[in-house]
Amino acid sequence: MNETARSVLARYRVGVVQALGALALALACGTACSIVPVSQSNHACADKVASAVTSGQNTPGMWQCLDPKLQASLHTLGLDGDSAFAFTGSTVISVKYIGASNGMDVYAVVGKSASGIVSLTLTVWVNSDGKVTNLAVGAPAF
Repeated sequence: MNETARSVLARYRVGVVQALGALALALACGTACSIVPVSQSNHACADKVASAVTSGQNTPGMWQCLDPKLQASLHTLGLDGDSAFAFTGSTVISVKYIGASNGMDVYAVVGKSASGIVSLTLTVWVNSDGKVTNLAVGAPAF
């Protein structure tokens, strides 16, 4: 199937929003959200974005850690600046860096939801400049 550049971008945007939405739903915020420290990878920007997504709070310097193409995609969705991921507030118990491979850093996220403890993986892709190009929420980390 031949996809146009427009359809690929639209599919990409939907993927980013679905990934963030999945994290937000799986780890629904209670009455108070807190920042949970993210254990360190070798990519400062991946750590900063992982912290922003899992805390759901304004994270100074996070926006500059995003690749300009990802910034543009998020902008079209109405997400801008260091508070772009503020809507993903969650009750996170821990965020632990678990490894890297082929330009991606993977974090284990454990949090509380209405049904109990939830564990997921958060994958953050970085380019050769260390800027974040994409992120995804996946199956349980362990």
